[in-house]
Amino acid sequence: MPWKKSVAVDERLRFVRDASSDRCTMSELCARYGPHKLADAMAELLGGAREAHPFWGARKLLTVLARRHPRIHDWPAPSTVADLLARRGLVERRRGRHRSTPIQREPIHPACRRSSIRRNVKSGASV
Repeated sequence: MPWKKSVAVDERLRFVRDASSDRCTMSELCARYGPHKLADAMAELLGGAREAHPFWGARKLLTVLARRHPRIHDWPAPSTVADLLARRGLVERRRGRHRSTPIQREPIHPACRRSSIRRNVKSGASV
């Protein structure tokens, strides 16, 4: 089957036309016109690298693999790699930081009313 070339503007117009025709559900439209799926070979390459280096993150995996495989030019975004690793269970959630409750301190001296301070300053009296 020959590949059809398409321009992004044409794809958007087809999407809007199909959405306004009510022939397809939004899920079907998103599956048809949505972002491309990560290739299985790419997913296996990334998953295998993570299993070999369990402490490397998505950015480091991409950097090292891009050096090792210079012929591949269309690497996924680091966020896509992180999502893939999480879906495969290769990432552990970090523990949240333990934040202590702040100590309630009493003010050093009770605050004065602002109106009395202003009155004294205007009249020339010392505070």
